[in-house]
Amino acid sequence: MDRDTSTELLRARIQRVLRPVKPLRRSRWRALAAAPWLVASLALLLVTYGLRPDAGQIGLLLWAAAAVQVIVGLVLLSAALDRSVPASGATRFSGAILTTVGLAAQIVASLVIFVPAPVREGLAPVLPCLVRELAVGFPVMLLGLWLLSRGLPLSPWIAGALAGMAGGVAGDALWRLICPVASPSHFLVAHTLAVAMLCLAGAVAGGVWGVLAGRDMFPAGSMNPNGRR
Repeated sequence: MDRDTSTELLRARIQRVLRPVKPLRRSRWRALAAAPWLVASLALLLVTYGLRPDAGQIGLLLWAAAAVQVIVGLVLLSAALDRSVPASGATRFSGAILTTVGLAAQIVASLVIFVPAPVREGLAPVLPCLVRELAVGFPVMLLGLWLLSRGLPLSPWIAGALAGMAGGVAGDALWRLICPVASPSHFLVAHTLAVAMLCLAGAVAGGVWGVLAGRDMFPAGSMNPNGRR
């Protein structure tokens, strides 16, 4: 069998399995799919627990900090979904920058709230805040991973880490409206730990899925098709 015949057979085989696919929407619009869950979670938290007792003292700054943090979370989710298209989206370096920005947003927002309304209870119980933040942020991470699985992320562990960080940052923003403890000794342990756990969980889940699906074409340390790390 000569080369031309082999090529024609390959083309014919490919044409038999070709199916039309629906183009992916822009990542920023797909990231907004997390908005209904965040709105429903906020409503449920407010009905169940009510606003934190010092909300009146903090004023609009409490809501502004939460809104900015939710926006950061959605931007991180959009950046994760950018990677579902080959040769686009965050590189390894920019992925590290984005996760750092997400963690910094969570810490800065907590410190801003602490300034006008210092509540110095010391190290409050960690587990209640940890569990509730994970409960709010985990579905956002799962949504991101599911949306990623519909594309072709070349480095799914980076995309998964960004999706996990997005869930952690957004979940922390909502739960901070409820949590009555503003002390840094509390939020740096309970709240920041929840964000870090979701980021790590997203990276592991994305990496495992990439290996099983054969999608991790450019693992840590390698270059993408554009020659960038």
